[in-house]
Amino acid sequence: MHHLLGKVKLLVIDLDNTSLGGYIPYARFTKDYGLFLDELTAAGCKWAINTTWDVNGQWQLVMNSPVESRPLFFMGEMGFSLATWSEKGSLSIEKYNLKMREKLKKCRKNCMDEVLQKLVINFTPERLLFYGHLFEFSVKKKDSLKLAEFVEKEFGGLNNVRLDLKGNVLTCIPAFLSKGDILIEVQHLVNIGAEETVVAADEKVDLSMMKPDIARYLICPSNAEEEVKQQVKKYGGAIGSKPYSDGIIEAFWALDARGINRLGDFQ
Repeated sequence: MHHLLGKVKLLVIDLDNTSLGGYIPYARFTKDYGLFLDELTAAGCKWAINTTWDVNGQWQLVMNSPVESRPLFFMGEMGFSLATWSEKGSLSIEKYNLKMREKLKKCRKNCMDEVLQKLVINFTPERLLFYGHLFEFSVKKKDSLKLAEFVEKEFGGLNNVRLDLKGNVLTCIPAFLSKGDILIEVQHLVNIGAEETVVAADEKVDLSMMKPDIARYLICPSNAEEEVKQQVKKYGGAIGSKPYSDGIIEAFWALDARGINRLGDFQ
């Protein structure tokens, strides 16, 4: 008996450390993962990508992968960009993307550019990566504590951006960007509800799309962060015993075989 096939209409997959990892070349689905996506598509369950990658990078990955089916949507850059598939390249959903660009313009003017300016004035960056919609600011490891204290003092009350400090690396992301919000947008576009949606992911940043009012079915690989595993457990999903794409395949079929575990038991 299938608890997912024939019922769910959309599988949303993260890329790094979920669909990718453990194999060479890195930026390509494995043969088994391609067959898995094709099997779901044949059974009426479309798939889409929701990741930090830009939409063109996602399109190139699919083209280079052994998969016959095509994604319904490319959701990129933490919810900043949205596109559909074509054989010639990704097709921008311009109404959505224009709205995001306008929001980013306001966020940068009101907050984000000032944060970066203060950081540059007070620290010599070891590395600075600016992507337009977010930036990463790294200092020497010996300055990690100083950076943490500065961020708490100067930016502790900010609401327009999310600041994620890991060691000596600070990431600044506009607060309006969300993997969950862009998935809701996609669901509205194709009239697919939470009860018809499966999400496969591994990191804390993915939790915004791993909520029961967005996706009723949750799966993750063995290498997922603990917060993600706890979310999957809480809502009766499945955690693979293997890492990366092999774990996602395993978890999906386990959930398909048993359905949602209302007690939240896992593995």
